[in-house]
Amino acid sequence: MAEDFILADMDYYNFNKVKRNDLVIFNDPRYPTQLLIKRAIAFEDEKISIENGNIFINGQAFKEKNKSIIFEIDYFADLKETAIPKGHIFFIGDNRPNSLDSRMFGSISINSIKGKPLYVYFSNSFNRVGQYVN
Repeated sequence: MAEDFILADMDYYNFNKVKRNDLVIFNDPRYPTQLLIKRAIAFEDEKISIENGNIFINGQAFKEKNKSIIFEIDYFADLKETAIPKGHIFFIGDNRPNSLDSRMFGSISINSIKGKPLYVYFSNSFNRVGQYVN
């Protein structure tokens, strides 16, 4: 498993709205001094559900655009339909079977958003150095 050091723009979301599929840095709700990087999937006033690894937003199948998402065929963390409250975003990790994310700790307040990851500037997996984080 690669240990990456990420360069991030910590002012980006002070001037730009979070969009669906954006990777976002935010405070871990369990340990507020620690940061997490997850993908924004659903927004306030939307409903999200996950069945057999498939995401549904407002009852419509969500088409994954990112090729780096990891699935395992026999393991899916399902989620009953959940409404996203005002001022919150539902985040999910790209390593779907092994990600601690909004499926477990709920949606995140937009006030917890800290920045946008840009690229890997150091990693114990040398081929990842210099890669953009998208």
